[in-house]
Amino acid sequence: MSTNDTEHTAPCPCGSGKLYKDCCMLRNKEGSGDNPLDGLFSDIFEALEEQEFMSKAEAETYFEHYMQEQRQKTVDDFHGLSSDQMHRFLYSPFESPDLVEFPEVSDTSAPIMRLFGMLTEAIGEKGLKTTAKGNLPRQFCRDTALAYSGEELYNYLSQIKQINMEMDFFDMHITRLTAQLAGLIRKYKGKFILTKKYRKLKEKSGLGGMYQLILKTYVRKYNWEYYMPISGVHLMQHSFLFTLYLLSLYGDEWRNIEFYQDCFLRAFPMAVELVEPLPSRNPETVIRLCFAIYSIDRFAKFMGLIDHKDEPGSARKRLTHVKKTPLLDKVVRFHLSA
Repeated sequence: MSTNDTEHTAPCPCGSGKLYKDCCMLRNKEGSGDNPLDGLFSDIFEALEEQEFMSKAEAETYFEHYMQEQRQKTVDDFHGLSSDQMHRFLYSPFESPDLVEFPEVSDTSAPIMRLFGMLTEAIGEKGLKTTAKGNLPRQFCRDTALAYSGEELYNYLSQIKQINMEMDFFDMHITRLTAQLAGLIRKYKGKFILTKKYRKLKEKSGLGGMYQLILKTYVRKYNWEYYMPISGVHLMQHSFLFTLYLLSLYGDEWRNIEFYQDCFLRAFPMAVELVEPLPSRNPETVIRLCFAIYSIDRFAKFMGLIDHKDEPGSARKRLTHVKKTPLLDKVVRFHLSA
């Protein structure tokens, strides 16, 4: 069995689920030199050359055992995680209680929960009439946008674009979609109404007790690429737990968003292969921008898991530095052996 055959059939140890030849090997061929896994397969091939195998099956068994050992080793750019742990972060984040758990929490202060509270209060017992296209009414969106953003920011944004439909208040639009996907509200006879599931949960643990359901729905069912169909965004959604892990590790102090962007790109160098360059931005710049928007702003901030400092003089509050909130350590707990 040739080492070349092994190279082409081996799963990439970065945990992406792809074959090595379709993942990190791409960067090797381009001579990037900054892939944390560059030397792994050369070590494998050296180990194989030192062995004598009587059959292909024997070689495959040896290779599988070797790879299992490698997957248990921590990778520097995974920040203390092994390839196996990263794989579980990506593919079974809610099914690995020995590695990570999501305790039940109650929170109504996170931005998405504030909006969810406004939405369910407006729906109430009588329901909230939809527009002809099945969306939230314009006046409701305007009133809640003012209450949510504050008068100064609301007036500034209104100069750029008036709220004439639900999509113009995108945070509320995301909240409404997530609540529906979670089975907490639904449409019935031209109205949004509260479901039996919502009423049962509200009676049991109050509005704040639905936080974990909202979070899980947001990362599992709501499609982050819905508004901006860039393939790299899918990887960011898939790696949401790694983002929380980084914030848990380093979020005790204020850090520039660039720090987390760098961490993401070192862990997932193949991300730049997923996007097409834009006229004014190369793939890495696109990935960095998407990470700041989707992983940090529209996920961690929207879920109330970070505090943020904004760019000086920026009325639109462009995030520059972030720090984790106490809620993050309540929402997710990591169990990693020393």
